[in-house]
Amino acid sequence: MANKTVADLNGGTQVEMTSDELAQFSNDQNAATIMAATQWLKAQAQSALDKSDVTILRCAENSVAVPAAWATYRATLRSIVSSGIGTIPPQPTYPTGT
Repeated sequence: MANKTVADLNGGTQVEMTSDELAQFSNDQNAATIMAATQWLKAQAQSALDKSDVTILRCAENSVAVPAAWATYRATLRSIVSSGIGTIPPQPTYPTGT
């Protein structure tokens, strides 16, 4: 039988685990944290993308060409939404005439 040690889990719960079990638990906790952070990032990017739709509509309504900065901004947000990787860029200034 493998040696077991007492591990303190979240909330003060104590369980006996082998070193392999403890390593797997740690890996699972790290994976859950990374997954939650990725989902949060995707949600933030989607929210910014949704808000930017108004600017694009205002450009269309006012016959204003969509500035390159806005096209790049939206492309970056779409990339983050699909991959979960990246840094949300600052929003460009609103186009003149919108």
